Amino acid sequence: MSDGDRRTKLMQLASGAVFLAIVVVVALIVVNGSSSDSAGEPTPEAAKEIDRSLRGIPQRGMVLGDPSAPVELVEFGDLQCPVCKGYAEEILPAIIENQVKNGEVKIDFRNYAIIGPQSIPAGAAALAAGEQGRGWNFVELF
Repeated sequence: MSDGDRRTKLMQLASGAVFLAIVVVVALIVVNGSSSDSAGEPTPEAAKEIDRSLRGIPQRGMVLGDPSAPVELVEFGDLQCPVCKGYAEEILPAIIENQVKNGEVKIDFRNYAIIGPQSIPAGAAALAAGEQGRGWNFVELF
């Protein structure tokens, strides 16, 4: 088998793996979206907890953290995405508590509306909250 044939075979395998990963993510979104019950309205207690966790961290637009932080983490997320919600609940709090609060990392949230028609106004509301210095409060509460 020539190098060209090997390269072609590897590209086909890599393409197949990427396609399979996309199918798995879409299936997880559909399954989680249809099987999870609605979180309902946010509670005042949840809003207070989010305010406490973000207290003292600069917010500008949809960027959370010191503007001069040496590392920028860009998060593309849909506010209706159950996979994004899992990330926001399981992984992101430790990053905010440790690296963002210490000024090592800033996080830039970018709305990527892919789930449904409500994703667009939710993202617009997050941007409006960001203009008021509360974008991350909105995203975390949503």
